[in-house]
Amino acid sequence: MRLEFHPAVQRDLGDALDYYRKEGGPNLSERFEKEFRACLSAIKAAPADFLFTWEVMRSAGFVCRISLTY
Repeated sequence: MRLEFHPAVQRDLGDALDYYRKEGGPNLSERFEKEFRACLSAIKAAPADFLFTWEVMRSAGFVCRISLTY
């Protein structure tokens, strides 16, 4: 299984990593990224274990979001 992300997701991840690096130091940023990647690995390994839902949200416009729950 291949997971692909909208460029906004990649920017958000980068922003989150920068935030955690500034606020908590490099160890916190690394822990966050490691946990994020572990979640992706779990989704790839067993996608049927996750519930995928589509939601349309109104923010500055219409945005489509995929939510995962397990």
